[in-house]
Amino acid sequence: MSTQNDGWDNLGTHFIRFDEPDIVVCRLTGAVTAADVAAGAAYMEKTAARIGRGIFYLSIMTDLTHYSPSTAAKTFKEPPTYLRASAMCGASYHQRALFGAINRATRLLGLEWSKLPVEMFADEASARAWIDELRRKG
Repeated sequence: MSTQNDGWDNLGTHFIRFDEPDIVVCRLTGAVTAADVAAGAAYMEKTAARIGRGIFYLSIMTDLTHYSPSTAAKTFKEPPTYLRASAMCGASYHQRALFGAINRATRLLGLEWSKLPVEMFADEASARAWIDELRRKG
C-alpha cells in the first residue's frame, strides 16, 4: 500500500521504495521484526528480478527504535545474491557501535557477509555518494 502517493510502500510500520536505477530505500520506523526483515528481503529480491540486476540497499535509521541482530540472522544465513551493497544512515550512537562490532567480527571470522560492502554514514547524501562510487567501479 502506498502512502499519500509519494512512492513509498508500507512494510509493516516502515516505508520502502525503489529509486531508479537500482536502489531500494527503506525508512525504518520503530522496532524491526523478523517479519519486517523477511518482507523487505522479498521486496528487494522481486525488485532485483524486475530490473535484471542486483540492487543497492539504503536504510534510513533515524526513527529506528530497536533492531536485534538475531532478527536478520534468522532470515539471512549468507548475503543474498541480489544485494550489491548496503548503506545505512541516521543511526544512533548505540546502533553505530553495535554495527561496528558485528562488522568487525564478521570480517575477523571470514564469514560470507564480510564480502558484501556494508557501510554506515551520518546522512543520506553521503550514503548515496558511496553507492554512486560503487556503481561507477562496477
